[in-house]
Amino acid sequence: QNGSTSVVVTFAFRPPTGLTIEDYEQVNIVDNENVIVAADIAQWEVSGPELLPPDNLVRAYNFSVTMDFAKFPGTMVYNAQLVPRDGVESETFTSPDVDVLVGGFVIYNKATNTILSGEDNLYSVPFQSVTGAVVPFDVFVQYLDGRTSNTSAQVNQAPLLDDMTISLPVNQINLDNAESCQPDNGNWTGTTVALPTGCGLGFASETVAGVPYPGLKFGLRLKQNRAGRLVIDYNWPQFTDGFPEFEEGFATVFNVEVTGTAPIVITAITPAGPFSQDGGELINVDYFNGADSTNRRFIVVLPNGARNPFPEVRRTFDEVTGTYRSVFTVQAGSGSDLDWYLNYNNVDGVASNATEIPYTFSYIGPPSLSRLNPNIGTGGEIIVAIGSFFGLAPSNGRDGLYFNGIRLPDSFLNSFSGTSIFFNLPQRQTWINLGSGTNDYWFNVVVQVDDRDSPETVYFYYNILPVLEVIITGGSPPVGGVIEVSVDSTEPIGAFSSLSGNVLGPNNVGPTYLWTLRRSDNTIVPWPASVNATAPSIEFDVSVLDSFDVFTIDLVVTPYAPITGVVRSSTPIRKTTDAVISIQIYNAGDRSRGIPNSGMFFYADVTFSSGTPDSLVLYTWTYRGVEYTASSESVVVDQTALNTTGVLKYGREFYVPQEEIVRGTATASLTVSSQALGISATSSSSLLVFDATLVPIINQGGSDEIVSSNEGLNMFSENSYDPDILVVPDEGPRNANLETVWLNCTRSAVASFAPQFTFSCDNMLIGRRNLANFTVEEPELLEYMIDGVLTWFRFTMRVTDGNRISPATTSVVVVERETRPAVKIDDISMLYSQANDVGAAVDMSAVIYEAGIQINIVPSAAGSTWTYEVDAPFSERNLIDEGFQSGAGNYNPNAGPNQNSPLVLRSGQLLPSTTYRIRVLGVGPPDDASVVPSETVVEFRTIAQVQFVFGPVRTTGTTGQTVFSTAGSQTNANPSTTKFYYKIYDVTNPTSVFCVGACTGDLISTFTIFASGTYRLKVVIRDSLGISTLLDVEYGSDIVVSESTARRAALAALPAADSRQLPDELTTTMIRCFLAGDDKCVTSVIFSATANFEQGTPSQDERRFVQTAAVYLEALSQNDIPNSDAGDTLMLTAAELACTGPLYIDDLATVQQLLSVSNAISTRTPIQFQVDTFDQLIPFFNCTPTVANSLSSGGSSRRRLLQDATVNNALLDVYELQSVQIPVAAVSGTACGFEGSFSTANTALSLPSGDLAPSVVVVSTQCNTAQVAPLTGGFSTFEVCEGIFDNSQKRFSLFNVETPDYVFLAGARPQVGSVGLSNIGALSPNTLRTEAGCYTVSTDLRADDQQSRGFIYTNVKEVGVDFTSTNFEPSYSGITSTVSNSVLSSTLDDAGLFGGEFQGLFTPAPTDSQGDRDSGLSAGAIAGIVIGALVGILLLLLLLFLLITRCCVAAEPLPIPAGFDYVERDIYGRGFVVGDGDDEEDDDDEYYEDGDDVEKGSGESSGEYETESASNEA
Repeated sequence: QNGSTSVVVTFAFRPPTGLTIEDYEQVNIVDNENVIVAADIAQWEVSGPELLPPDNLVRAYNFSVTMDFAKFPGTMVYNAQLVPRDGVESETFTSPDVDVLVGGFVIYNKATNTILSGEDNLYSVPFQSVTGAVVPFDVFVQYLDGRTSNTSAQVNQAPLLDDMTISLPVNQINLDNAESCQPDNGNWTGTTVALPTGCGLGFASETVAGVPYPGLKFGLRLKQNRAGRLVIDYNWPQFTDGFPEFEEGFATVFNVEVTGTAPIVITAITPAGPFSQDGGELINVDYFNGADSTNRRFIVVLPNGARNPFPEVRRTFDEVTGTYRSVFTVQAGSGSDLDWYLNYNNVDGVASNATEIPYTFSYIGPPSLSRLNPNIGTGGEIIVAIGSFFGLAPSNGRDGLYFNGIRLPDSFLNSFSGTSIFFNLPQRQTWINLGSGTNDYWFNVVVQVDDRDSPETVYFYYNILPVLEVIITGGSPPVGGVIEVSVDSTEPIGAFSSLSGNVLGPNNVGPTYLWTLRRSDNTIVPWPASVNATAPSIEFDVSVLDSFDVFTIDLVVTPYAPITGVVRSSTPIRKTTDAVISIQIYNAGDRSRGIPNSGMFFYADVTFSSGTPDSLVLYTWTYRGVEYTASSESVVVDQTALNTTGVLKYGREFYVPQEEIVRGTATASLTVSSQALGISATSSSSLLVFDATLVPIINQGGSDEIVSSNEGLNMFSENSYDPDILVVPDEGPRNANLETVWLNCTRSAVASFAPQFTFSCDNMLIGRRNLANFTVEEPELLEYMIDGVLTWFRFTMRVTDGNRISPATTSVVVVERETRPAVKIDDISMLYSQANDVGAAVDMSAVIYEAGIQINIVPSAAGSTWTYEVDAPFSERNLIDEGFQSGAGNYNPNAGPNQNSPLVLRSGQLLPSTTYRIRVLGVGPPDDASVVPSETVVEFRTIAQVQFVFGPVRTTGTTGQTVFSTAGSQTNANPSTTKFYYKIYDVTNPTSVFCVGACTGDLISTFTIFASGTYRLKVVIRDSLGISTLLDVEYGSDIVVSESTARRAALAALPAADSRQLPDELTTTMIRCFLAGDDKCVTSVIFSATANFEQGTPSQDERRFVQTAAVYLEALSQNDIPNSDAGDTLMLTAAELACTGPLYIDDLATVQQLLSVSNAISTRTPIQFQVDTFDQLIPFFNCTPTVANSLSSGGSSRRRLLQDATVNNALLDVYELQSVQIPVAAVSGTACGFEGSFSTANTALSLPSGDLAPSVVVVSTQCNTAQVAPLTGGFSTFEVCEGIFDNSQKRFSLFNVETPDYVFLAGARPQVGSVGLSNIGALSPNTLRTEAGCYTVSTDLRADDQQSRGFIYTNVKEVGVDFTSTNFEPSYSGITSTVSNSVLSSTLDDAGLFGGEFQGLFTPAPTDSQGDRDSGLSAGAIAGIVIGALVGILLLLLLLFLLITRCCVAAEPLPIPAGFDYVERDIYGRGFVVGDGDDEEDDDDEYYEDGDDVEKGSGESSGEYETESASNEA
């Protein structure tokens, strides 16, 4: 065993009488000294003499001979011999023959007869002598049955050499020996041992043809330039089969020593390049023999001979392969096929160069695409892309051709080289299936190589003519195929062209148009000079039709070069003496059920040839065989719920909720009838509802994941989904009925998946191809791993529901051998507030470039930290530094390493049509060596830049008469997922922006302006949910609107003193529009009118206008489902009305209607949509408190209206609404870590003063414990405990809304002791959990009362539900309070409307039949009153002076209506009844307290809180 064994032979010797054994020399005789040398046999061990049995009369000696065999195995005969010493008379005695067989084998050098194997032997060779060739050694085997290896026939009998196990326990880096290599895999060639490729050792028991058998040989193929010890273990258990006395088998060892200090030898360099001329990329150099090297530099020789050294940024060691990896940063340079070398200092400090491998280093800029040949086709043709594509590697799943940002599937790729790419042109429908817009007919094509895009602008055109549609406005729906226009028409006839495809064309070169008008005999009617016949749209007067015959409007459109052919449209038209109704129904175009993520709307633009009627118009919609009839007067609150099919607005919009959309053609028809005019008209609109493309997602999607081999490989497709299964309402799992198909698996030793390092792993998918998730445990996984620490696995998968098959998707998982990586990707989310909250998936292949993005990391090991780097594109390497969202709990690149926060990129930081790869570099906790650094990658691509060109727009007109039309004549936006909001603003007031045309988002819009002025028109293009603005562009010319003839006459008729007043004509117009169901006219009238309101006492016409407008706005908002921009416009009009102030609004109903508008917008905007009303809510809630308060008080003297209901519910509603609506709008779409502070007065935050001080709103969006921060306003601070996150990532939108004590001001409760009230809480989706003492509120007190305590009003008021004083009951449960320096600090178990009170302030007291009640003050409070009274006497004169001064400068109060009594307070809070002068009882000395209680007679102070209030007021 291991080159040695031993045996002991014992003999008995009886010497002749008189002699002893000492009289003899001991001699060893062997016949084969290759087995053992006689001289090497140890001295005998002798014992005796002893009596020999059986008679014990003869004496004899015993001696033992120990033979240690450390040479060759074999057979020999041994004899022990005793030779008499000189002078001794005796014969020589020789033992019987002892036959010895030493079994086993040795590796030896026959030429020198030197044994090399065995534990004590060593084969030594200098590294310079190792050439990589096989070195042959001689082998001799002695079998236990007597056979030897001298003949091949004997060797090929059992036990066989292939039964042997050869292992390399030490330093196997010196040779390669694949697991498939067998021990007996060599052949003797006559000079050496031929070994299979990949095998570094093996016996040769066979010979090649014609070569005689020379004996058994062993071949060893050592690697060049490797130094160190190599140990080869041989274990041959079958060698002793049949010989039970040898149970352990046979084993030996071969020690090999490669001596010397070898140079660094490079084994691999990645990536292949070429590299950017700007530098900054990383190059990896793998090498061995680098243990003692220092000062390593990768040096490139530039074309001018200069040395360009790349600095080393990090170095790692792989113990398994013995290789090092140095990572160098490529420096800027230029040139191709450049010389390079790796320079280092060796162990002696001497500069040396590494042994190189074939590698070409080149600099190159981005790939270049010069042209496509041909650049036009219909699908199926072979196209050649010509340019410079060196380094193109489509196998990495990223490189390739991109059409409008969508990668050409590999299945269409034929071949490629550094200068050309041959591919089969997909059908246009293929691109649509992959996510392209249905309107895409031409495509911007780029080549991506190593995450860099070609910069050239190259287009490919599908030679398919788009569909042309002409929309005629101002005429009837077709009657017998002919559009009729009335001779009495008050509006021009409009003809709008619409192409179904993207007709913008390269460089904004769009189609050409030619309109002609011809008679029935085909003669051409010349257009008047005002008509531009080559524009996308035209307008003309009915007088152009010079007879009652049928005319035809022809349009010929040439789309754009190089598309051949034209598209045509012909529209018959004639004039009639009858009145006609024009109906144009707009829809958003073909769609699927789930995309866009909203309901389906049909909006009707209706005009009447004789002008807007002054009588009711009826709208009857028919959808799927069901009729829905409505008019403006039939509109009721919540007539159409968000999930019910029905009529919206005043009747002109029809709505199908998303959950009721069904596949197929959706047709909505509308009949508009006017009984007064005796006419009706019917029109219809259709769109196609198709099945959405299934979305396949592997694991988390859009990211490279890194896992540890000892954790196994877990692959799942559960995040794949069917967009047509809705999130809101929850229709169950979005992956229901989806079947997974794993298409293929590849594995690579390098991240680039270079072909020479890439192999199939499809066998891993056997039995798993249709599993939604599967796990490959470590033993199996290790079989697929490639030598080295890391193996890259790429999986390709698609899903199907049996009818639809999704596009294929790929994902890369990096497996690290037997280590635990630091981090993994948990979630990637767009900063879409509502969209994320409802669980909408993020399509990583179509990220909106204007959106923000957030990457959440979950550490594989607690305590890990990480950093983020931009991997691609290279031009965006500073994206994180310049675009990160600062704030607590967010990653900050300036804060250094060791961070564990999500990365948040602000909106507007991304480029369109760009693939981004963000690398996450994780580091394990410092105290856990089992966690290794790891890298994982997030990849996403942004959508193409939206383009838009205005069609012609009128630039002059008159108030209330001119109909302005606008449309996008050229755009690449998809109307089903993109919305076009046309907006105007007066140049003198650019902050008041009004959305025209009912703000439907349709491509075509018409509108009328009712106030003179100079306006600007713009289009805001947004995604379908209003989350991101894709484009905001203004029309090139101003629109000038002058007063109409009717308006000038109305103004001229007014007295000069009343010239500022609004004539009643606008109110009449608004009423007519309402009766006609024209919602866009109603809102436009309100917008125009309020802009002209002036300060001072309004006219009755103006008051009437405001009251009527509030009624109509409420009806509209309560029966609307507004999008983001429509909600903003409704809120704008409500704010404009509210801010006319108490002089215009003097009735409770108007206030309630305006509040109802605000509430409806908030509650009826679908949850998927962005809430975008913040800019309008601030002025709205700045104005409404004053208006609501004025209904129960007049002027600064605060007279209170004594009615049956003493609580001002309108004031309560104002503050209850603002406490929810402003926070909702303020946090909508904000990122984690957002903090904001606002005031309803639009001023800097300050302590409120006065009764109706502005409210202060403080909001924050908190997603982790690091973002927990106090919400500090003007007088209070609200903070939550970290426990609300449950040690996980959640999203909470917290708010602290500070208000005046509106409960007191509304007459519901006595005044609180704190400066005001604080409404604290959280918005959905997450609600704050109820944990004892989790919430803390600190609030300023009006006085330092140590007995103060906090409370919460438990009964929250609903808008429109009247409260009395009994409804507002304070709760002290779960609240602990302390007071210090006039600050009340309280811990609470629940959130709500919080306030601080002086002890005993709210103590109830009995009430008698007259309604009188005691103030209920405690003894302490009474004592305080006495002391306060003494101080009050000293201040009385000053207080009186201040009060008188205040009264003198107060505005004149509104006249007191007859029949009402008011309360006038004095400085002590006492009240005196002030009548209207007609009531004799007013002469009595009466006073009233605040609230419901009435006392008479004494004139004493009514309590401490009244004194405080009066002093504060004064």
